[in-house]
Amino acid sequence: MGGPSLEEEAWSSIRLAIYRLVADIYRLDIVRDGSKITLTGEVTRDDVKATIEESMRRHGVDVDNQLVVAAPFKPAGDIEFSARTTALSGPTPTNSICRFPDVRKVSEAIPDEEFVFTVDLTVGDPGDGASISIDGVPPDWSSLEVEAEVVSNALVFEEGESVKPVGIKADESSVAAEFRALLRPMPGAVSFEIRILFSFKGRHSGMTRKTFDVEAKPGPIGEPVAVAKPAAVVISPSARPPTLTIRISDIGGGRYHWSSIAPQGVGKGPRDGTIELEDAREFARDLIGRCPHMAPGKHRSQLRGIGERIWRTTPERFRGLMAAMRQKYGSEFPIQIITDETFVPWEMMFPTDDSGIADPTHLFLTHPMARWFNAHDAVVRDSLPKGAVACFVPEYEDGSALPSTLREAAWFERELGAVRPEASCDSFNGYLGPEMPPTTTAIVHFAGHGRAKDGSAASAILMTDDWVTSDEIHGGVKLGERDGSYVILNACAVGAEQAQLGVLDGFPSSLASRGFRAVLAPIWSVLDSQASQIVCDQAKYLMDGKSLGVSVRDARATHYNASSTPYAYICYGDVMARIA
Repeated sequence: MGGPSLEEEAWSSIRLAIYRLVADIYRLDIVRDGSKITLTGEVTRDDVKATIEESMRRHGVDVDNQLVVAAPFKPAGDIEFSARTTALSGPTPTNSICRFPDVRKVSEAIPDEEFVFTVDLTVGDPGDGASISIDGVPPDWSSLEVEAEVVSNALVFEEGESVKPVGIKADESSVAAEFRALLRPMPGAVSFEIRILFSFKGRHSGMTRKTFDVEAKPGPIGEPVAVAKPAAVVISPSARPPTLTIRISDIGGGRYHWSSIAPQGVGKGPRDGTIELEDAREFARDLIGRCPHMAPGKHRSQLRGIGERIWRTTPERFRGLMAAMRQKYGSEFPIQIITDETFVPWEMMFPTDDSGIADPTHLFLTHPMARWFNAHDAVVRDSLPKGAVACFVPEYEDGSALPSTLREAAWFERELGAVRPEASCDSFNGYLGPEMPPTTTAIVHFAGHGRAKDGSAASAILMTDDWVTSDEIHGGVKLGERDGSYVILNACAVGAEQAQLGVLDGFPSSLASRGFRAVLAPIWSVLDSQASQIVCDQAKYLMDGKSLGVSVRDARATHYNASSTPYAYICYGDVMARIA
């Protein structure tokens, strides 16, 4: 009897089911081993995940469904299918363009009057030297639209008027955005600062600062404003954005402006707001001061109380937007935080019972989350490098090394092929700078003792011979600029009495400013072997192809019931980044 075999018919049916869901599949890998099929990859919704599984099970196979529900987006390529794997392929980057931010005043900056200024992206350098790099643009592109959001404590905008598009055209022309706002009265002030936050297709691209002089009478119009060098802004048309980006900008006086980049049509009304934190560092210490010492088993209730307090601190508009997004997209969409405020663990927030969010828990237990710095010298990148893994795990002569850190090092050597340079100060500093290896380094890993900032003393990590402080991550550190390596800092304490808050304050921002693309570090010193297990799990998930945010979330979620240790880790970088 002719015709296709039963197996061919089964795969044809499966292929058809997958093609019907193409708009909701980011990446789908199907691995068949006899009668068992393993599904990995990312899709937009839980029902898509379930439909793919059911299309397999109806043909009598056992299915291990490891699909991850992530951000909604429109795939840029077609599905390539085989009996072993399917995959989505995006466009091949073929071109790159460069533009320079140019901010000019149209009217004088006079208190209590309307201030008008323009934001443009030009081919010519207006004199600041900071450029926008737009990568992956097809040769036949005609125009791009970049969103500019202006944030300033000195300006009062009409609702919705602080965000406008800047047009870029292939003929090297551009269309500037014009902004109008009331300049607040500022007795005694001679100048004021504005921040411009750029985004492209829902993805944060960077920021820049501009300072304007306050005028008492009209002066020349149309001149560029001379300011400190602004930020580099990176726009990657081929990069997939997170579903939600939260941007927290310091506007002075203990006040922070919150704004959100989210899909259009979700939630009602504006998405920005303001919070007041007189002393963010002390607020954070008050929140998490007891975390290192929480008794296992009791930690979850105590941490929920802390998470709810963080939730109530956020702007009401954000809480409403978050409830609307959870209702539409579920509890697993990726969230990126871009922030000036670096002390409060916003990722730990726990929606309250009156939030309108079903089955609430700490955001970072279900959502892939990462944060980055809203700073002029720290640009978030959408990929992590392939390359070597270097482990600096000291074996202290006084015998204070924890056995778990040594097992951690052994795991990195065995599973990831890591090298273990000498864990001395000179060796560590040399590896990051003047004695860099000739080949690319993907991960720099440290596991050992850490010391919190104390008065004038910077935070530090302990090598075999002395402390390396965060002050030593300076201009001589070149590895990040060359490779963009991912840095894992696992600071442990010998006993509960030595547990400290802010044990690695200063390291993440300093590393980011030197070009390192991601950092994983605890915000208090962790005390048990879970710390090593979390770091090893996260590194494995990342190397297996999961995104930075998903790998950290999954490692945390595996161990969060046991103690407060999994809650200590904060991930810095692009939540969507993968090793590429």
